[in-house]
Amino acid sequence: MKNIVAVEPYAINKIENRIIFSDKFTRGFFSYDCIEGKVNSIGSAKHDNCNGMDTCLYYRCVTTDGHAVFIPHHSDAVVLLDTQKGDIDEVVLPEKYRGILGKFSCGLAIKEKILMFGFNIQGIVAFNTLTKDISELKVFGDELPISESTEGNRVYDAVSYGEMVYFVSLYSNALYRLHLTSNTIKSFPIQSTSKGFVSIQKHNEKLYLIPKEGNIIIEYNTKTDSYCTRSLSESESDRSFVYGKIYNSKLILFPRNHSDIILVDLDGNEGTVKYTIRIPALIGEGVFIDENYYASVVNRKAMIKINMNTGEYSLFDLNNGNIDPNLYKKLFLTENECFGIREFIFGVSE
Repeated sequence: MKNIVAVEPYAINKIENRIIFSDKFTRGFFSYDCIEGKVNSIGSAKHDNCNGMDTCLYYRCVTTDGHAVFIPHHSDAVVLLDTQKGDIDEVVLPEKYRGILGKFSCGLAIKEKILMFGFNIQGIVAFNTLTKDISELKVFGDELPISESTEGNRVYDAVSYGEMVYFVSLYSNALYRLHLTSNTIKSFPIQSTSKGFVSIQKHNEKLYLIPKEGNIIIEYNTKTDSYCTRSLSESESDRSFVYGKIYNSKLILFPRNHSDIILVDLDGNEGTVKYTIRIPALIGEGVFIDENYYASVVNRKAMIKINMNTGEYSLFDLNNGNIDPNLYKKLFLTENECFGIREFIFGVSE
């Protein structure tokens, strides 16, 4: 693998101390060594499998047993990448799925299979990493209505919990549960002012649903199949979030239209304190390596590393490690305004 110039990470995950990702604007796959601080090229997808496009070919990356599986968004093939040998295996999707833009939005590793959840495809498709077979696991029916503004269901995130898989849609105020043994889906309506959810995270027996907009988080108890609404402070009501993560018993909310990463202590008593890390740029989805969170910087060939214990961060491009002084102009904050700590009350209501 050779050292290369800057790229913009998109579908991203990790294996040990390496970050594995696809480039947003090319067919390439890369790794970033967090110890050496270098980006290396792994290879590229075949042009014939890219549906005539070079942008957003893969939306998510799932890692399992030393392999990275890239979930096709605009691409017509699943990519299985051996991160040790650098081998790239492209498995073309069945004909019924080819040519569709925005095929899948997320994937989940269940034993030897990767479940791929339909964004514009009406169902869940399974990719077997051992046999490389692709099969239809579930076709969505009345339990998951098609969006009025699109032809798809817009499933956006999923988590596993025992024999169950829970997932959410961008256009539906409901939590969906797939029973892996019976292959049945049950929906649980959620009352929310925001139409749809961008992320679902699990902590112990509870699930946390992050809406597209608004100042609430849904806390769902998997033992009782009941939920409560947790509210951010009133001053946060205009905030919206692009996704959430769990780290060290904290729910971390990443911003869509503002500059604050919000951390919520999930194990605290009533009146839990949350605080924010103020950053100078809008960041994409990333991964944790120990206490450090590595993420791409949106529309920039750069990454940010944030220490979630201290709130300290560093910015670096993916070419030579130096920050272009013009890199963050016209983004949210100036350099001397980047970091701030504030406290709010994270209330709960039934």
